[in-house]
Amino acid sequence: MKNVLSIVNVSREFETKDSSIIALEGVNLNVKEGEILAIIGPSGCGKSTLLNIIAGLDEPSGGSIVFSKTEPVISYMLQSDALLNWRSVLDNATIGLEIQKKKSKESVEKVQRMLEDYGLQDFIDKKPSSLSGGMKQRVALVRSLAVEPDILLLDEPFSALDYYTRLNISEYVHKMIKLSGKTAIIITHDISEAISIGDRVVVMSSRPSRVKSIYDIDLKGDSVLERRSSEDFNKLFNEIWGDLDDEL
Repeated sequence: MKNVLSIVNVSREFETKDSSIIALEGVNLNVKEGEILAIIGPSGCGKSTLLNIIAGLDEPSGGSIVFSKTEPVISYMLQSDALLNWRSVLDNATIGLEIQKKKSKESVEKVQRMLEDYGLQDFIDKKPSSLSGGMKQRVALVRSLAVEPDILLLDEPFSALDYYTRLNISEYVHKMIKLSGKTAIIITHDISEAISIGDRVVVMSSRPSRVKSIYDIDLKGDSVLERRSSEDFNKLFNEIWGDLDDEL
């Protein structure tokens, strides 16, 4: 698989009143086309900062982000679903299309089919207040995929959900991304989540953060739950936990 982006020696330093904080230092990483790359690391190590730099919301202090396309389309799914309560589920899911001036009869029909495919057919005309937390995250993901992104960024999208809902929505997200063939980078604090969703898991060091290790995930099963039941799952978990434990 070819690389869709390369993170080349990226650093990010923040100036405070009394000192400076180096969040990222010499981060190097390639992201492959069609893969789900899961990034984990200690709290405050700069994982979200790295996503912000990839999305163009922040500038690196050093290094560069190199994309395979001149102007890639990037969708960013945050911890909050950020749905607008005065708009219907369908209208929320098509906001990105409106902003990019790509909203058409055909594109709206495609979004409607996506919502139906993922169990939201009875809520398309409802307001977000009618939805559970997991449903709202599904709508947010459909909204992110609707613009046909080259790269999908997800910053701890399940952190506000209870454990059972988190498992279910992670199953939906994994399935939706794989069916769409999109490239995705997901940040999570949950090692099990990273292993069961990701094709590769990147472990970041404590601040100043850099790539400490990368794990290729090759588990039996197509679904998140099947992958969690794989005989190699616990071995991977313990190895990654060991890497993280060294940083705590």
